[in-house]
Amino acid sequence: MKDRKVQPDKERFVYIILAVFAGFFGVHNFYIGNKLKGYTQLFITIFIGWLIIPLIITWIWSFIEIIKTTHDSEGRKLV
Repeated sequence: MKDRKVQPDKERFVYIILAVFAGFFGVHNFYIGNKLKGYTQLFITIFIGWLIIPLIITWIWSFIEIIKTTHDSEGRKLV
């Protein structure tokens, strides 16, 4: 029988810090495993972020996610 690595729980504090300081890059979503959201925010920032408005939108989007996200992509509660 193979031993599967058990991933440690993700910390909500780390998630919040990542969202506040690097949220417009989607780093906080990569941290909890939401790769599609992470790539979307990264794409918006890199390709149309020079318009400034998209940066504001992704930053607000990050703060909304701070409030409503309580679980990672595998359904485990953030501790």
